[in-house]
Amino acid sequence: MSIWKFFKFGTQQDSVDETENQVGIEKPQKMKPVPKWTRAGRGGKEIWCPVCGGSTIVHHFSWYSLVCPHCRETVDKYSWLVVDEN
Repeated sequence: MSIWKFFKFGTQQDSVDETENQVGIEKPQKMKPVPKWTRAGRGGKEIWCPVCGGSTIVHHFSWYSLVCPHCRETVDKYSWLVVDEN
């Protein structure tokens, strides 16, 4: 039995997304804009800013726009991003 079968060359990416290194924020892969019927749930819901990618937790969606705590931009409710669970 060869020891080389335990090593997988060229299967892992050594490069990291440059924006993730600069900002230090990790975003999930599948995102979608906040839909009209979104509910926050008991523990709140994490939303991401479409401008800078910063995340924050909201406990209700009875607002029109929010100021991002990371980039200080005013963002409309339906422009914020949530995780696409489909």
